[in-house]
Amino acid sequence: MIKEDIFLESLKGLNYKYSSKKNHIKVKLGLGLICSIKKVDDSFKIDGYLTRWNFLTGLFKLNIDMASVYITFWTLVILGLYYKYNIPPFLSEFVLIIVFLWTLSWHVFYLTKFFSFKRMIETKLIS
Repeated sequence: MIKEDIFLESLKGLNYKYSSKKNHIKVKLGLGLICSIKKVDDSFKIDGYLTRWNFLTGLFKLNIDMASVYITFWTLVILGLYYKYNIPPFLSEFVLIIVFLWTLSWHVFYLTKFFSFKRMIETKLIS
């Protein structure tokens, strides 16, 4: 219990918004990214998910791992539509580059933010 108290105090010091229930803490990391920390027996389960209306998944609330599959699927669908309907090469290449850069940049942002926060949590709670 002491480690959880130290962790919650450090969250306050870092100005993270969080909600805490019995054995569950939800931390808002910004831009629709939530970190969920659940205490199961003597260990902690740390998950990240994207809320609705974020820059990657749009209308859907998805686990950060499922967001990768979701983005890959829609990128392939867009690519398939461009090849099926023979969009002029300049336009299709331009749109594909924009879609690719958009998804890549946000995906890297969310993954970096979540995994750096997860590493901080593991050092505070587990060590």
